[in-house]
Amino acid sequence: MEVVEKQEKALEAKIDVVANTFAKKAGYSTVPWFMLTWWLLWLYTGLTCLVMFLRPDFLNLTICTTALYMMFNTDRITKGRFRILVLGIFISIVYDLFWFYMKHAEYTAEPKIDGGGEVNIRKFSLMMSYASFLLRVILPMFIIIVFCGSSILEGFNGLCEDYLE
Repeated sequence: MEVVEKQEKALEAKIDVVANTFAKKAGYSTVPWFMLTWWLLWLYTGLTCLVMFLRPDFLNLTICTTALYMMFNTDRITKGRFRILVLGIFISIVYDLFWFYMKHAEYTAEPKIDGGGEVNIRKFSLMMSYASFLLRVILPMFIIIVFCGSSILEGFNGLCEDYLE
């Protein structure tokens, strides 16, 4: 356990240096973790809702609603729960990779069954799926960085205090 705590402290120091550098460039004295988490969560939730026009994406929706519940009930947030949320995001990334592999051709092809009426909805849902995936992976895993930053940094205890003050 001590080894994990030492590695966590080392990671905390690295994230803290980088995050504070960006915060100072943006005109903040410290990193506004709650605000970052709040707005990024709403963006993630909105994209997930847009994905669900045709594609069932209940894993990401469950992650989003759980995170929103936690943000609305700040007295119940713990580091462990945030870490489980981050684990859920990793699982959803693996699930999305599998889904893209299995369903990409189906969502881009023009099926003969519906006469092509749902082609645009299918393509829109696929495009939003890629946008959601990119938000979680390519923007270098920004959601995970913010959620991990919120959960492991010493500022975690102040995550909700900054908001409530």
